[in-house]
Amino acid sequence: MKFIGVCTALVFSLVYLPTAQASSFEAMNTAITNFEESGLSRFTPLGMKKITAYQGATMLIRDKNKSAFSEKGQDNHELKQAITKTYEVLQEAQTNAKVYVQEHSDLLALEIEANKAYVYHHKPQRIAEEPVQILFDEANKWLQSSIEASEKGQMNIVAQASKTAELTYIRCINAAMPGLVEETERALSRASSAGAEKYAPQLWRQADEAFKQLEAYNESLKENALPVSRPRHIGFAFEMAIYAQKMAIQVKEWRYDNGSHEDLALTAIQLRLDMAKALDLKLAYEQVGIDVPATDLMAAIENLKQAIIDERTAHHKQVAQLQAEYEQNLSTTLQQQRLQDQQDFQSKLTNIKTAFNSKLEQETFESKRQKKLRELFEEDEVDIIAHLNGELVIRAKKVQFAPNTTKIESKYFDLLSRVKEGIKMYPERNIKIEGHTDSIGDETVNRTLSLNRAESVQEYLIASGVEAKRIKALGFGEVKPIASNIYEQGRTMNRRIDIVIEKP
Repeated sequence: MKFIGVCTALVFSLVYLPTAQASSFEAMNTAITNFEESGLSRFTPLGMKKITAYQGATMLIRDKNKSAFSEKGQDNHELKQAITKTYEVLQEAQTNAKVYVQEHSDLLALEIEANKAYVYHHKPQRIAEEPVQILFDEANKWLQSSIEASEKGQMNIVAQASKTAELTYIRCINAAMPGLVEETERALSRASSAGAEKYAPQLWRQADEAFKQLEAYNESLKENALPVSRPRHIGFAFEMAIYAQKMAIQVKEWRYDNGSHEDLALTAIQLRLDMAKALDLKLAYEQVGIDVPATDLMAAIENLKQAIIDERTAHHKQVAQLQAEYEQNLSTTLQQQRLQDQQDFQSKLTNIKTAFNSKLEQETFESKRQKKLRELFEEDEVDIIAHLNGELVIRAKKVQFAPNTTKIESKYFDLLSRVKEGIKMYPERNIKIEGHTDSIGDETVNRTLSLNRAESVQEYLIASGVEAKRIKALGFGEVKPIASNIYEQGRTMNRRIDIVIEKP
């Protein structure tokens, strides 16, 4: 029995042991599969959803970056980070599951007993008579509620659901008792018919004593009966009866088979030899009658257990190192990104301030320049119009031409000289001289007349010192009136010269 216990512990250790290449994608999947197959995953449904999500994300990263992997198995940094994070989530889920199992061990043991009572008592003719299945399903729902609430940290709900599940499992067991007693009695009868009292007396006595306890508890459930403690292992009597029957049949076969004892001994020796070979023990197979002492097997198993522990410890160190590297790299990256963001922000802020100050200076300069321009003229001499795009129009409303003439009268020379001074304030801009007429007369003639008048002003300004390459003349005729041509006053306003200082 000690040997079997050690082997069981060894197998249990292997279930949770990640391989040496713990950082590989395959090892991660193996660890997740082992966790699922261990049965603990049922106690952390939310954790399993999270594990599945991280596992899927890791798979996408692996598939996306397959070309970045080397043949030696050195995964790229992004994949290693994803695998490490998945291991963290897996470890968290394992811890939560183990904590729940430890804290609710009595409830989970009761679940097992209720399941046995349900299975062992179950006969088709009883389904309609007893609510065992309904109670068992209801108890399982309460247990699931307890598990889910535990993951969410809802401890009040956990306590309530666990207590309700416990009481419902007990009701399920009690409801199954009559059928379980009946089935156990039948199993004992079959064991007796097989000769269990003679050929398997120890098992028979255990089964018979357990049945008496089961029967006493069943009687105590009846009305006005004295209370009796419920057997801890409710299906033990039934199981032992089946075991006693099988053992009795086997022992009788051995007794009738003269060579069976030798066969058993040889089989046991061969089993020990096979185990020794699996454990890499050095054996002299050429010797006849060789056997392996149980102490040697136990020592080899202990060595294997220690090797597993050492490998697991190394794996944990590797995971811890990867985690530390990941956190360090993440911290460094975040610091660099934060510094870069600060630098970018300061740069943008400086650019905004510079642009704002430049625009403010420009607007201040333009405002002062326009003020000086306006100071050159009287209000009734010109209109100065500032457009939003930066264009300025000096409308020389005092400058008038005699009908059908293009000659500038001398009385306007002073005004045009001041226009020239205003133009000099904008040395970086080009100038347009626009001529306009009223609507009296032929349109083509008016356009030609307006152009000739604009050219007269252009020539005067060039002669006064304005650079010829900066200034051009345009004639629009009657197409751009600023007043109605019906009345003389409006026509007078339309016969005008506009000096346009173009936008920057």
